[in-house]
Amino acid sequence: MPAAAPPSFDLAVGFTPSALNKGLAQLHSTHRDVFKGTDKKNYSDVTYFVSWDFLSPPALRLGALPDQLWENSIKAPGVKELPATGVMLLELPEVKAAAWPADQASEKVGGTGPVRVICHATVKDKALAVEPLAAWIDQSSIDAKDKRIVRHQLVPSVLAMAGKLLGGLHIPTAELFGTKVALEPSLVDATGTHLVLAASAKVGGAAAADLAGHTWPDKEIFVLGSRTFLTSLLGAALRSHQNTEVYRENKGPEALNVTLTAKFKEATNLVLDEKELTKGSAQLLFGFAAEVFVLGVGSDGCSMIKAGSDC
Repeated sequence: MPAAAPPSFDLAVGFTPSALNKGLAQLHSTHRDVFKGTDKKNYSDVTYFVSWDFLSPPALRLGALPDQLWENSIKAPGVKELPATGVMLLELPEVKAAAWPADQASEKVGGTGPVRVICHATVKDKALAVEPLAAWIDQSSIDAKDKRIVRHQLVPSVLAMAGKLLGGLHIPTAELFGTKVALEPSLVDATGTHLVLAASAKVGGAAAADLAGHTWPDKEIFVLGSRTFLTSLLGAALRSHQNTEVYRENKGPEALNVTLTAKFKEATNLVLDEKELTKGSAQLLFGFAAEVFVLGVGSDGCSMIKAGSDC
């Protein structure tokens, strides 16, 4: 069987919807003010007030969209086609929303019900960006006049709110082998199981071109690196410990004391394990030294003898 092709990225970070939704639920319970607000908009020379409140925590879904959801959704301005990759569905189970003319509060239109926001995850300016594309709201019991208010007032506000909410998603700086790595996102995709962000780093320098065909680890959150990237990173970590003292011991009585020391010098021929990329082997060079302190020898009352070698 031929060897698998190396990944086209330095590092990939993945999250399951479950992991992301735990964060959204916690945010909803501790910062309710983030999930509600009021705005003012103009439409047909009339000023409207719009209010919304996400009464229950939102949930992110991955995979294929439900049948006809895209066709029956209200699109954001300028949006016409559904992207081929990076599509996610933000479920808002219970949204309380309303819109009314600024001087006619009695004509308020609104209610409470589910809203589904179709979003697109991509990379812009070397950062993860989530763009709301469309929103689905049950309009079966709304008359024609009120539908215009829903389409032009409520939906844009809900889309903007969803964009701000998901815009808080970020990929944390990773620490591997004791070294912090600043990542530059280059490609994102929403698979059926994970939201995956592939990134390049200055250590390896590879840029992701395509995430198709990769099998992701069965973990809620994972970090997956290429062999070239991890080799470079581990090598950098080893170099940071050059000339570090790894052993020191004193032996003997005070009158004839011996101090033994060992220092790590360098590592060469670093090779990562074929199956476990967090393990590797290398040839290590250590420097050894011995100091002998003799009391009462010679006219000065002391003498120092030192010897050392590398191996």
